[in-house]
Amino acid sequence: MSLTVSVIDAFKKSFEKRCVSLLVSAYHTSITNHEYKADWMENDFTSLLDKHIDKDPNRKKWKINCHIEHHLHTDKTNNRKGYANKESRIDMRLSTFSSTDECLFYVEAKRLKEKDNGLLSRYVDTGIDNYLTKKYPYGILVGYLIKGDVDATIGNINTILKKKNRINEVLSRKIHPIHNQYFESTHPDFGIISHFVFDFTV
Repeated sequence: MSLTVSVIDAFKKSFEKRCVSLLVSAYHTSITNHEYKADWMENDFTSLLDKHIDKDPNRKKWKINCHIEHHLHTDKTNNRKGYANKESRIDMRLSTFSSTDECLFYVEAKRLKEKDNGLLSRYVDTGIDNYLTKKYPYGILVGYLIKGDVDATIGNINTILKKKNRINEVLSRKIHPIHNQYFESTHPDFGIISHFVFDFTV
């Protein structure tokens, strides 16, 4: 039984690495082609990444599906007209099957500007905190930086966390094998959240 569990865990870890690889590759293609604009909305950047993930030959080789604006259904029954418009959504869901088991990986993205306190607070309140409250299932956070410096922006996010008396939850820069703007935050009774900053100021 333990062997089966270890095999499943290894498959999930491999799947997660492949999802991150597809995402980072899509970002680099977007930067290389300079297909984006600084005034874009969050969903515009997500759609661009999705386009490149869809075209990536590794996606088919690895049998990974990607869906954007994925509805997070609950068990609550609500038959009123328009109920689907009120359902929570997460920006991206990647999935694959291994035999009868399905692996899922989620990505929530937020626009960031170094000196825009509204966007920085939103990153905490509806990004980090939506994972902590389990409104969002397990996944990562991606910050689309559209103005400012990466480290200064992360510093300003940390200032917001400190003002909320959450000094132990600040983001720390870490080494990642395929992306150099990577951070982690550790949270009580939850664990680590992975943060990838995609710098669209270049």
